[in-house]
Amino acid sequence: MEAHQLVWDVVCLAALSAMEFGRRLLYRRIIRVSAETVADFWARLRGFAAMGLPPRGSVIFCGPPDVDSPPASP
Repeated sequence: MEAHQLVWDVVCLAALSAMEFGRRLLYRRIIRVSAETVADFWARLRGFAAMGLPPRGSVIFCGPPDVDSPPASP
């Protein structure tokens, strides 16, 4: 085996390993962000329920989304 080929084999394996490492890191971040998003959603619902009244100026629509739905709140 030529020395140049050995060097390129090492470079390619290092690149593949780095990409796999990055993929695993990204997957962990996605899982963490998803969990944090769900927790934020439930915290906001709990906060809303604890108030007993909707915040001033909020629009609440409890029907199926269709053509007659009011526009989303800003």
